[in-house]
Amino acid sequence: MGAIGLIDCTHIAIETHMRQIERAFINRKGVHSINVQAIVDHRDRFMNIVAAHPGATHDSFILRHSNVWTAFEDNERYGDENFGHLIGDSGYAQSKWMMTPIRAPANASHRRYNNAHASLRNGIERVFGQWKREFMQLKYVSRVALDRAPQIIVACAVLHNIRKKLNQI
Repeated sequence: MGAIGLIDCTHIAIETHMRQIERAFINRKGVHSINVQAIVDHRDRFMNIVAAHPGATHDSFILRHSNVWTAFEDNERYGDENFGHLIGDSGYAQSKWMMTPIRAPANASHRRYNNAHASLRNGIERVFGQWKREFMQLKYVSRVALDRAPQIIVACAVLHNIRKKLNQI
């Protein structure tokens, strides 16, 4: 089976005034955020979204603690050959079900793989950009209570999928 989705994380800016957790929400760019993991399909629709982790959380940690990880690991253990693969960036570990770039391409074949991989992965970046332009609310999530922000983020992903299905994007 081939690739079933592209996986990556994106940051949605927030404001937090809770000193005890503030540091956990500061991402690598020094901005308070929620690190949102998403999987998108070939039609640029969200297949899965996790909006539950502070900005300082590494992408691979979010995956490892998600239902997606459990499903793919169970598949590897029990052997459903129709399950497929995810395509992720170098922030994820290569596995039987995760296709990542080759870190040190040694030959032309490796370089072709990396070029094809980068071309495919561009799709999730395109979806993130489109999603954030489409739903300006994602820029203003910082104005709501922290515990409500994940609900707004997920709702925007659902609305994105509906608009895609109705060919409104």
